[in-house]
Amino acid sequence: MVDFAKLVSSLIGGGIARTLHETFSRIDCQVGHVELRPSQLKEIEALDQCLVRQDVVVKLPTGGGGTTIGLVYLKHQMDRGGNPGVYLVPTVQLVEQVIEESKKIGFCVDA
Repeated sequence: MVDFAKLVSSLIGGGIARTLHETFSRIDCQVGHVELRPSQLKEIEALDQCLVRQDVVVKLPTGGGGTTIGLVYLKHQMDRGGNPGVYLVPTVQLVEQVIEESKKIGFCVDA
């Protein structure tokens, strides 16, 4: 069972991050995820421009870091709204990928 209260209350530092890059910098990442790739930075900058929109699609090539961007975006929106969020994927393999990536970037869930 996922403890949504624990996830929502996991703000680090003083207050809510203003940008997705700031949210990423506050997450306790493992060594392999200290920096974002240029394509990920470009997507984060684009997403920062539409944080108030409800429906957002992020499109990166396979292996381009879309899972990380999606998790950072989810974390940022959860922090801003103070509500739980859901990361939906269509296959069991992608569920496992999202869980593994969430552990790598320090946004771990108990699944």
